[in-house]
Amino acid sequence: MDKRIIQPEGMAEAVGPFSRAVLIGDHLHIAGTTALSHVSGDYYDRSVPETIEEQTRLTLDNIQKCVEAAGGNMGDIFKVVIMLKNPADYKRMPGRETRQIHYDDLCR
Repeated sequence: MDKRIIQPEGMAEAVGPFSRAVLIGDHLHIAGTTALSHVSGDYYDRSVPETIEEQTRLTLDNIQKCVEAAGGNMGDIFKVVIMLKNPADYKRMPGRETRQIHYDDLCR
């Protein structure tokens, strides 16, 4: 089975010993994608937006870059695992920011 590491243009290298996205056959696995900005340079020069809404937007933008670099689009996503430091923030996520991931399609 073919395996290809996906490194989207404009994104900094993954922080840690893992690949940001791996395409195995026709399945794309994306890991460790956060709201960390992707400016070039030192890890400590990067920033994370203050609000959960901004963090969600940036995280989805980062995921979208990976998906598109592999030749797909956001409608191709079939599973998403979200990990939050503060579970209370979840109530603020299902708004327009997260509708970009077609939740109706994910639940079928």
